[in-house]
Amino acid sequence: MSSNVPSSSQALAVFRYGRFGPIFLAIFVLTLLATAGFVVYLGSTLPEDVLGEAVSFDFRGTDVNGVTGRSLFWGSAAFLVLLAIIMSLVLMSVIKRRRGHFELHPEGIVRQSGAERLYTRFADIGDLYLFASGQTAVAGLINNFAYRVEGGDWIKASFELKGFQDLLLEMRKRHVEHRCPPMHARIGNGERVIFRYIDGAQFLKKRVIGNFMRMKTQELSLSGEGLSVDGKLWPYAQLQALDQNDWIERLAIKASDGTTVFSCFGPALLSTDVFIEIFEDLRVAAMGAPR
Repeated sequence: MSSNVPSSSQALAVFRYGRFGPIFLAIFVLTLLATAGFVVYLGSTLPEDVLGEAVSFDFRGTDVNGVTGRSLFWGSAAFLVLLAIIMSLVLMSVIKRRRGHFELHPEGIVRQSGAERLYTRFADIGDLYLFASGQTAVAGLINNFAYRVEGGDWIKASFELKGFQDLLLEMRKRHVEHRCPPMHARIGNGERVIFRYIDGAQFLKKRVIGNFMRMKTQELSLSGEGLSVDGKLWPYAQLQALDQNDWIERLAIKASDGTTVFSCFGPALLSTDVFIEIFEDLRVAAMGAPR
């Protein structure tokens, strides 16, 4: 669950959004408005007979007739102002999305947005979702992550944060360190621990069209008896070591006879690092060999 930051906890690092994007957009908006103003000024300095004279020109193979100079000047200025308004809306959206920052603590992470300050312990993060967006989406380079507690809303962090890769690395490492012990304890008490994944077709579709945070997930689980997937229980002694064929792209579990028990794109399995750690611990223990 999420709670207030413990009074004894000190932030190890703070990750804030860069300012280059908003500053560039703001300069672009001002440039558009200045250009529109110059066009209006230029139109006001020309003689009336020039402004009122109808002109003809060819536009992409189409003859345009009867357009006055005044219409061209005012139309150009209006178009520039409209474009400036659109870019202003984009700028406000970017500023709104980048409000706040993230703080890394020894046992949790803080997302601050405006006056709202939300602390989430790593041990309470039920789903950690890694995904690629933007120009790197097709290549699959992870440049975003999102996390949530059981039944909670997603909290997203993106590559727009300064030092994002450092935050991602720490997030994954600390999630494993703090999440695995309580899940092992639950398994030791006879419980099943559930993991969620996105099917391959949906995963590839999101790489193309985005909309990453809206997804339908399927479940598999680990227990003291074995791996449960698609309604079937596979004892660990019947399973091979997990094939992490550069798990960013593909992750597969096979039975001792070579039959594929479970396969998916690596990032499509939520909390992948935690799953791999627990699965291998249980499989090796079932084989009676130290890991």
